[in-house]
Amino acid sequence: MNNLKVSIVTPSYNQGQFIEETIQSVLDQEYDNLEYVIIDGGSTDNTVEVIKRYEDRLKYWVSEKDNGQTHAINKGFAMASGDIIAWINSDDVYCKGAIQAVTEFFEKNPQANVVVGNGLFMDYKGEVYERKYPNISRFQEKHCMMSIFQPSTFLRRSILTDIGFLNEEYQMIMDAEWFYRIAAQYPFYVIEKDLSIFRWHKDSKSSGDHNSKLFKRYMHEHLTVVKRAHPAMSGFISRFPKASFKAHIYAGFAVRFLRRLYKRELYKMKDTNV
Repeated sequence: MNNLKVSIVTPSYNQGQFIEETIQSVLDQEYDNLEYVIIDGGSTDNTVEVIKRYEDRLKYWVSEKDNGQTHAINKGFAMASGDIIAWINSDDVYCKGAIQAVTEFFEKNPQANVVVGNGLFMDYKGEVYERKYPNISRFQEKHCMMSIFQPSTFLRRSILTDIGFLNEEYQMIMDAEWFYRIAAQYPFYVIEKDLSIFRWHKDSKSSGDHNSKLFKRYMHEHLTVVKRAHPAMSGFISRFPKASFKAHIYAGFAVRFLRRLYKRELYKMKDTNV
């Protein structure tokens, strides 16, 4: 039996067309010390019907109204009893062998508390078209410029005690905000393996246009995190939010590009060789 217990949480709401593939990607990991929790927000499509097909292999599942995705993830984390925790959304999937690779890394590196790997992008039809590599440095952590693939991030459960749960005031960048809090105390370790696949489709939170309410909320949340990192700039950011947002985004691109250039890893800026 595998020594490290792994807890995976899936928040879900009306993703019936995708969630079965997500569930299968978790349960088919061939890792015997795994518990899986699904927190559904009261879906009105066929999500519950799909979940019930697998309920005998789940630690717990529920379908009830909640306060959004971040609340659902925290509800799942509160039930997690594993040594390692992670969440994967109901339209994404894990790569084969992902959990085994991660637990082996944790076992060989007991000082590591956070491990992040590569992520792949696929379209609505499930066609994979791009690979994303983590881009992390202390400078990026300090200035909120890290590039991390959330579904490919795994953490020791002790993080919940040391750092706390996700901040439920955030619904768009709750992962990034949490990661920056964690990074202030713990280094992120990178594993050079494809761990998960993110599905890009029209209903993804990330796919909204720049005039949408979702994007405006994303910008507001993003700037809130930047203000916390740079309190001296709070007044300027509040007065010129759009300009500040664009400046920070472009600065992040530049920093990540220069880091890749210095390390001779420009192919990791956009890898379509998948």
